[in-house]
Amino acid sequence: SEEPEQHVSGQQLCEAVRRFALDQYGYMAKTVLASWGLHGTGDIGEVVFNLIRIGKMRKTPRDRREDFENVYDFEDAFRREFRIRPPA
Repeated sequence: SEEPEQHVSGQQLCEAVRRFALDQYGYMAKTVLASWGLHGTGDIGEVVFNLIRIGKMRKTPRDRREDFENVYDFEDAFRREFRIRPPA
């Protein structure tokens, strides 16, 4: 029995990448993504559509490469307020 397909939009996928990168790499998230060639959300779309092209992902007829463009600014998305809290 096949499980039902679930679909996320380009915007949702970009947000998931942002949250996952922050969770996994913290303040280094932007640097780590840059080392993989990801400098903006359009680069995430490039990876996704390459995976679609080689059959590792699927898309719906409504999905477009442009759905990944300028979803958020990498500078703003990976900037966290750094606060040193004194010991309690």
